[in-house]
Amino acid sequence: MNWEVSTMPSKRSFCNLTLLRKNLARFWPLWGGAALVGALLPLWMLLSLSQSGATHLVKADFAYAVYTVAAKIVPAISLCYAILCAMMVWSYLFSPRSVGLIHALPVDRTCLFITNTLSGLAMMLIPYVTTGGLACLVALGWGFLDIGAALEAAAVIILITLIFFGLATFCAMITGNTFAMPAFYLLLNFVFPALEILVGSIFQVFLVGITSTYTGALECLSPVLKLYSGMNAYLEDGAAIFVGAPVAAIYGLVGIALLGVSFLLYRLRRSECAGDVVAFRWLRPVFRYGVALAFALTLGWFLYEIIWASLFQRGNYADFVPMAVCMAVTGVIGYYVASMLLEKSLRVFRRSWPGVLTVCAGVVILCGCMRFDVLGMESRVPLQEDIGRVTVSFSGRDITVYSGDAGIVSKVLELHKAVTADADYIRNKERYETTSYFYLRYYDPDGDTLLYRSYRLPISEERMETPGTYEYLLRQLLLDPQVMLSQVELPQGCEILEASVDDYGTGSYANCSEQEAQAIYQAILQDAGEGNLYGIETIRSGQGYPAAVHIRAIVDDGYDVDNQSIYLELAPTMTHTIDALLDAGLITAETVEQWNQELGAEVYTTVAA
Repeated sequence: MNWEVSTMPSKRSFCNLTLLRKNLARFWPLWGGAALVGALLPLWMLLSLSQSGATHLVKADFAYAVYTVAAKIVPAISLCYAILCAMMVWSYLFSPRSVGLIHALPVDRTCLFITNTLSGLAMMLIPYVTTGGLACLVALGWGFLDIGAALEAAAVIILITLIFFGLATFCAMITGNTFAMPAFYLLLNFVFPALEILVGSIFQVFLVGITSTYTGALECLSPVLKLYSGMNAYLEDGAAIFVGAPVAAIYGLVGIALLGVSFLLYRLRRSECAGDVVAFRWLRPVFRYGVALAFALTLGWFLYEIIWASLFQRGNYADFVPMAVCMAVTGVIGYYVASMLLEKSLRVFRRSWPGVLTVCAGVVILCGCMRFDVLGMESRVPLQEDIGRVTVSFSGRDITVYSGDAGIVSKVLELHKAVTADADYIRNKERYETTSYFYLRYYDPDGDTLLYRSYRLPISEERMETPGTYEYLLRQLLLDPQVMLSQVELPQGCEILEASVDDYGTGSYANCSEQEAQAIYQAILQDAGEGNLYGIETIRSGQGYPAAVHIRAIVDDGYDVDNQSIYLELAPTMTHTIDALLDAGLITAETVEQWNQELGAEVYTTVAA
């Protein structure tokens, strides 16, 4: 007798269509409203075409329009819309009753995850499909539809959808709190560029010459910012060009990877964590110390500025010990705030001293690394062979030196090294002592910025006569006739058109004829050759006359006309230039007398006598 009973093999489902339909039906106001709003764009497009006729439109116009939408509009919309869709489909994870009910259903977590992920992606894509489909129908009816551009834009939109929904889903997996999920989502989208700006700003208050200029070094960790900087659309020779498809592809793959990580986290996630700010115990220290660091870098700096800097700071740069104390205090506050959120209680002070000591030690180490320049940022000077050109600016006077002038470039590097060697001297000067602004910007041979430094230099008359000091080297550089000539020499074949004088004090403006302008230009060249464009007094005080001479010229090579100009602030030492301006009637002897009295300098012009 055969006792075997034939059984039907079980079939595992990876997607529950009933739950998928229920999700779409339950949250139809979200995707339905978005689709309705999106449908207004094709409707406006249809009305505009009906009124204007639009017989001039071609496929390139359609392609450029859809490329522009994909590159400039979709990232911002997807950034905001993804978090709403993710909050809808994963909302049951944030309520103990809901998560218990859902997880008690005869549906395993793999099926739940895939179903909810498909639900969220469908809710995100339905408005885009509706808007894009209607726009394509309108363009098809008017005869300027570009199928290739539409498909490319659709692929880019799908990739953008994947990265933002993947990131939102990842945030839903690491928290059990409804309000924490959007906070984490925004944080992960912008925290790294914000951290670069914040740390750069704190470096600026500790280190001489460092500025908080945003470089975008961590921009790749911010999907929305990188998508906006990496994607663009433009017209070239009557054809629409889309730039940035590889960027969208990379972030689309990242979005898929985030969904994969989220699936693993969902399999490990305990139902009891619903309502918790952090869903996994191993993430709690990350949250605690992350909040402490955020408090220290933001509120600690603010506390230092309002309590110490405005009352007790002597120099132009932050004092290490008070800054470390302020950051430690606010870091500890942040540590306790994070602990209260995690424990859902105010009783978090017992046995918390190891964490408090860790925060204080971390803050002191961080401040010490910035103040004592562990990374060598303050002393960094580029190698001469890496420099394509360098721009030097001192008290409003700009000097551009190219790599071909090796002697002058070496002088600039020697000056820069002297400034970095005197960093402590500059740092310890009194806060309200008169200083002059000094900027250095190095470029590589491709024209990209290699290094930028901004200094506030105290100028000492005694040190100006001491070889090796930055004041001495600065004077040698600025008074070098070769440097001066390189700043005012116009290209060969230039035709001088006119010369004018701008008087800052009175706001007056005067110009002269071409012949007189040529004479003024020659006088400028003579002053430059004699090293008279600015003198010791100008370097010491950082001030010249409250006026500037402007020479305008053109170069016509037979193919193109190139405008050239010289804009030079007047200084008492520019004797030949001032004489030429007096001869042309652009200034008067009385005006020069008044300028000298205001400046407290001697009268250098011979005509004024």
